[in-house]
Amino acid sequence: MMARYSIFRPSLRVGGKRYFLPVTLRCLTGECYYSRHGHFNINAYGELVAGPFPIARPLEPNIFVPEDTVKVQIHDDGAVWVIRKGKQQQRQEVGQIILATFNNPEGLHRVDENLYSETEASGMATLHVPGIEGTGMLKSQYLEVFE
Repeated sequence: MMARYSIFRPSLRVGGKRYFLPVTLRCLTGECYYSRHGHFNINAYGELVAGPFPIARPLEPNIFVPEDTVKVQIHDDGAVWVIRKGKQQQRQEVGQIILATFNNPEGLHRVDENLYSETEASGMATLHVPGIEGTGMLKSQYLEVFE
């Protein structure tokens, strides 16, 4: 049985210009959408998701958190690390959060609250690793597990 996860100080913000998190809506078209939501959860499949339930969206690329995780840490550079149960708590990198920018973010189509899609007016997304080539760094807290 998958442990239940909750958020402990769940905020994530980006220094610098306007950045978006790529997210996927598998149930619709499989297209990539974008969100500014800075709150994270872990869903029943063990995926790191942006936003509160039930509107939480998996990040793109997907980041999976092992079932025996006791803590999740998101570093300033977007690296996602977990600490796993055991005599010697093992630290393991499980993914990388990437950010998207647009030439004209005002041109994005608002699909839902805090969910956007590309348009001709917005231009295509340019993807960035936080902290590389002038991209803003992430400021984050921790996720903790309770059973």
